[in-house]
Amino acid sequence: MTQPALVFSADKDDYILYIGSRCTNSGGWSGITCRDHAYYTTNGFEKSPKPMIEGVLKCMFARSTEEFKQDSKKGVFCIDLDPESTRNWPENLRLIKSEDWFDTKEIVEVDPSKHVRGFIGMGAVKSFLVTAAKSIGTEELVLYVTDDGERWDRAHFPEDHGGILEEAYTILPSTKYAIQVDVLSTTSMRNQIGTLFMSNSNGSYFTRTLENTNRNSNGIVDFEKVQNIDGILLANIVINHEEVKSNPHTAEKQIQSRVSFDDGTPPPHHTHANVIGRTWHPLKCGSDNLHLHSESEAHNTGMVFSSPAPGVLMGVGNIGDRLKPYDDCDFYVSMDAGLTWSKARSGPHQYEFGDQGGILVAVKDEDRADTLYYSFNYGTDWKEIPLGRDVKIRPIFLTTLPDSTSERFTMLGRKEDNGYTMFAFDFEGSRSRKCNLDKKGDGGDFEKWYARYDDEGNLNFRKLD
Repeated sequence: MTQPALVFSADKDDYILYIGSRCTNSGGWSGITCRDHAYYTTNGFEKSPKPMIEGVLKCMFARSTEEFKQDSKKGVFCIDLDPESTRNWPENLRLIKSEDWFDTKEIVEVDPSKHVRGFIGMGAVKSFLVTAAKSIGTEELVLYVTDDGERWDRAHFPEDHGGILEEAYTILPSTKYAIQVDVLSTTSMRNQIGTLFMSNSNGSYFTRTLENTNRNSNGIVDFEKVQNIDGILLANIVINHEEVKSNPHTAEKQIQSRVSFDDGTPPPHHTHANVIGRTWHPLKCGSDNLHLHSESEAHNTGMVFSSPAPGVLMGVGNIGDRLKPYDDCDFYVSMDAGLTWSKARSGPHQYEFGDQGGILVAVKDEDRADTLYYSFNYGTDWKEIPLGRDVKIRPIFLTTLPDSTSERFTMLGRKEDNGYTMFAFDFEGSRSRKCNLDKKGDGGDFEKWYARYDDEGNLNFRKLD
């Protein structure tokens, strides 16, 4: 929940908040005191931004996501110091709201029974706003959730989960009907292991969905919600979790990968430990289990496995009983949203999606890469493009447009002399035409997907409000 310098509205592209620091030499242990001030523009910075409010910790639009149902176009939430509080920072931080760029403001009371203070962060998750407040006299945090900006609910977790500590939880990519949160379950901040929770429809109650998730020291979780297909999640778990929890400074994690096709939701009215995680399954490459490197050690920009190209996933990993070091892994592709996988190329690669999955490109993730590989048939066959005579680079990133519809790609590489080279690849015209989607007919160049039954012969649905 860190504060970005620029904050955008989901309603109007030219409504932007700018948060910057203003420093004076009026005090502080270093002789300099800095405070964050918020400014706003309603014209996309065509003119100078106007001052909005001084001395803030964080600000955001109520409509920070398109899914949030707040009607206000100008509603802004901020966290600032409560001038009437006698407590020390951060227990004197309050949540405020304004509809007129803080010409007037309203103190937000998230609990009608008491004045809650100690807010240290807030963020938008699909159709929810979430804020975190520090419990007075403890290191524990309390989360409050709203889906309309008016009525707030305290987030309740299972009584035996041990509480949420500051910098010990990660709000993950979620759906418009539930929030995914990973909470640190180890006492040490080294060799972190977490527990994945999922909320009910208004974000007020959370249940465990997966134990022993893998996290790095920055709280980044090995978790991805597959884009464009609801309900499919990928996560990594630590199988030697007892050893890691007992010896966090010396134990080496043993990682396995899991996939869920129903949001990881535990069976109704079942929260016992032997049921939690039952809807998570090993990834399959033929009859072998596949394990993939994920978010905690990402080697490229953007999402790790998926893109807006529906059903097409790529990743770097290995078959076996556990995940191997990155350099010992291979490049794999799935054409059915993670249900089955096949090996595409030997060795680790950086990769990208184009033309809605109609073009896949990859480059070896090594110090002397000299070739770009591309496929027009979903990784079954690969063709080569030399990077140039005597050109050998270490790929820094390989990227394209976020919607994965482009036929153009950009790559930055570091040369052997530590210089850098930028490459541009354009596949426009290399085929007779781009892929065509025919929603009313037979699908055109796309294969139609049909609802499938699970192993027990059930067809699951979710009721949406």
